[in-house]
Amino acid sequence: MPKIEDTKSEVTKGVARRPRYEDGGYGGYSGEGGYDGYAGPSFGEEEGVDGRKRYNQVAERRRCRFCRDKVTRVDYKDVLTLQKLCTNQGRVFSRKRSGNCATHQRLVKRAIKQARFIGLIAYTV
Repeated sequence: MPKIEDTKSEVTKGVARRPRYEDGGYGGYSGEGGYDGYAGPSFGEEEGVDGRKRYNQVAERRRCRFCRDKVTRVDYKDVLTLQKLCTNQGRVFSRKRSGNCATHQRLVKRAIKQARFIGLIAYTV
């Protein structure tokens, strides 16, 4: 392992950097234009235009709509809810887009298939 020139982090114009090694790299990061060593502001705070620190509010975690309402089964006859979880073309939204958990996403998928089979929801538009 190469020797470290300076054990303390370098500070250049108020930007914290990792210690430099004698080969000129920052250890583990190679190539031009890659890692610049910027540590970034502390979590939840940033400096405003006037120089005062402003604290960002951390957003609440978005929960599954069915878990939030404590729904145990997704009803295939509830067409309005199922249509909100589909695109205009009839495709089912992904978990990331709909915000459902894995369990309820499976139940939604099954309910949409049942509703399509019965004729409550169109397969495609």
